[in-house]
Amino acid sequence: MNRSQLTSSAPTRFWGWLAILLTCVPLLLMSVAALFLWEGAQKWFLVNQLLERGDVAIGRVIETAYRSERSSTGIYNQRLICLVEYRTAEGKLVRQWELDGVNCQATYQLRPPQGDTPGALVPNYGQSVVHYLPEAPTRASADLELTRDRAKLDLGFGIAGILGSLLVGYFCLTLLRIRWAESRYVPMIRRLGRQQDYTGIIHLLETYRQHPAANILVWEAAEHIGHCPEHYPRLVDLFEQMQSSPRKKKLESVDESIAMISFYRLSSLGFHDLALAMLARNKQALSAKTLASFVLMTRTKQLPFALELTAEKLAALKALCEAKVLTFGLTDEKQCQVDSALHLDYLLYLVTLVLDNTVLNRQVGRTIGPVQRLILTALTQAQAFDTLSQDSAQALDKQIQVLLTRIDSRQGFGYELKPLLESIAAKLAQPIQQPAFSVNKISATKVSAKQGNK
Repeated sequence: MNRSQLTSSAPTRFWGWLAILLTCVPLLLMSVAALFLWEGAQKWFLVNQLLERGDVAIGRVIETAYRSERSSTGIYNQRLICLVEYRTAEGKLVRQWELDGVNCQATYQLRPPQGDTPGALVPNYGQSVVHYLPEAPTRASADLELTRDRAKLDLGFGIAGILGSLLVGYFCLTLLRIRWAESRYVPMIRRLGRQQDYTGIIHLLETYRQHPAANILVWEAAEHIGHCPEHYPRLVDLFEQMQSSPRKKKLESVDESIAMISFYRLSSLGFHDLALAMLARNKQALSAKTLASFVLMTRTKQLPFALELTAEKLAALKALCEAKVLTFGLTDEKQCQVDSALHLDYLLYLVTLVLDNTVLNRQVGRTIGPVQRLILTALTQAQAFDTLSQDSAQALDKQIQVLLTRIDSRQGFGYELKPLLESIAAKLAQPIQQPAFSVNKISATKVSAKQGNK
């Protein structure tokens, strides 16, 4: 295929602005950090030069002013600054604002009356020793140690800013690569899928299996390769490699609900075998309940479920209703356990499917077919309700109450199903009420003990 046919269209305006934003943020942080480093280095070298060859003059404060500054809390504060005047050895008069180490606070002294001039309190600013460079008298300091400390502080902020900007830059670069790859390679995969070039899709995944956006590409490819079962083994192997790659950066949450969205997406498209195969190679931590529930529902969709099934599919449905352990994957390489809570939840799911199909076909609802009889038998044999947790029992009870409102108990399947569900609901009420009963029993025991003591 011509390479030009695989290139995506020009980036949209959104991607252009996103690229500019992700590029400018680390550059801005780097510029601020570089400014701190420059200021710190200037102050550090200034102190070294002043200690080696700086001249000394007597300076004095000739003017003060207040500068308005905004604090980190958003409150404006007034800071006192002063203008210092000193004369160099060559007789040059230098005036400089905010010289390090100068005390801008004035002390007041009483000026005695002179002739007709009455006495008054006048400000008196203390004189400061100023260190300056003869060739650059405006580079001066009245406190070398203070200037050195400020240089250390600026250098520290600069180094921290450089490291922080590198970290932010790496994150922005990775995110930019992911978004750019998504806008470029996803259309390529879709184009190859429309052309049924599944080998080309596999080659594209092999080329970019180390790319940060590999997770996005493999899920997009799965929706196209699902039509070609002979490529399942290679796609599943690539899926496993992309998850274990040391250069693969996971920027998304590892919450199992987010991880399962893609598996449900594949299953909804009808690619049940591929969904189970990729689930078996998935490396995210998923609960046993989530695994077993997805496998049961996917196996049911593979039949596909209907009120009239062949003998072979009916046997497969019976195996699912009685299963304690489920195997899944290309070669059934993974297993998951089906506990009593999940078993009952699956049976209620089957009841929902039967009721949905019965609504579409009222004539079927008057009779009890093999599928309905199989579900009724499985519900009759369901047990171990006392081992359920309180949360599981409450969730199952809510499902049963919803189903009871949908059942037509006048004839057929609903006539036998309703008393069966009511009986199960009554058994589920025992683990729900057990904690409250235990608390009341303990309270009653304490009251009896107190009365006995009296």
